[in-house]
Amino acid sequence: MIDHDAPALEGSGEEELSRTGSQAVQLAAAIGGPVTVATALLFYFGWVRTTVEAQTLGVSDAVFGYSTQDYVLRSINALFLPVVVAAVVGIVALLLHSWLARGMDKGPTSRRHRAARVLGALLLFACLVTPVLGALAEAHRPELTGLILPLAVCVGVLLTLYGSVLRRRTSADADRWETRAERRRSRRIRLLIGVVVAATLFWWVGDFAGVVGRGLAHRIAGDLQSLPAVVIYSERDLHLQDQGVGVTSLGQGESAYAFRYDGLRLLERSDGRLFLLSDLWTMTEGTMFVIADDERVRIEYAHGPPKAPPSVQTQGG
Repeated sequence: MIDHDAPALEGSGEEELSRTGSQAVQLAAAIGGPVTVATALLFYFGWVRTTVEAQTLGVSDAVFGYSTQDYVLRSINALFLPVVVAAVVGIVALLLHSWLARGMDKGPTSRRHRAARVLGALLLFACLVTPVLGALAEAHRPELTGLILPLAVCVGVLLTLYGSVLRRRTSADADRWETRAERRRSRRIRLLIGVVVAATLFWWVGDFAGVVGRGLAHRIAGDLQSLPAVVIYSERDLHLQDQGVGVTSLGQGESAYAFRYDGLRLLERSDGRLFLLSDLWTMTEGTMFVIADDERVRIEYAHGPPKAPPSVQTQGG
């Protein structure tokens, strides 16, 4: 007869240590597959960044008609550095863990075993200490508000979890079998920790995306000359009236176009439309023009200040 209440072996100490080394990845995927979580983070980052950037420029991101793919693609460049930093930190953490694991395998009298026991005891309080340090850092540097505290909470939770594993591995009953109830409780704890880690990641990604979006908007407003200059030839009068926009009537000769518009800058091209600003546009005053990119207009792009044609008639000042 099988005794269903008998304690079961959770796994050898060596297997437990090998699993602990990849604990951060397991927690991040606790509420979904890695690809799903990564895609959701990329989309959320792209959406927040685009929304904040558009609002800072005085418009709504809804006018651009971005798709899910557009939001994901707009997030990759800005997230490249944080991902690289996280990967480097993860590699260093795995190397440190391997160094401790080799020492603990030598027995409780080894120096690394004692160091791991002390480190585990200290890390148990990380979930309390790191958020406090993060809040103090943000209070000292208000411009970093929202960027430090979420990471501090996430790192603190993971360090506390790792500290509990070290304490258990270096305790006198490290080889004790776990009952099914203990295993179920351990899985629930890991699931809750995974939820906390995922929530703090979304929290940090949203705040970081807002900083990036505002920075891009101010960069555009401060250096319109960096945007491509646009010259539009049109069959009919488009009535582009704003300061800095020049219009030239080409007459009714052999030209297929009757009007030429200068003094424009390309902000974005999306959904078959051009989103244009004038050379004198500012964040406090100016108009964004939306032009359909079709056969009724011809568009020229250039870098630097546009060359005004002779006899330019300037609309709107």
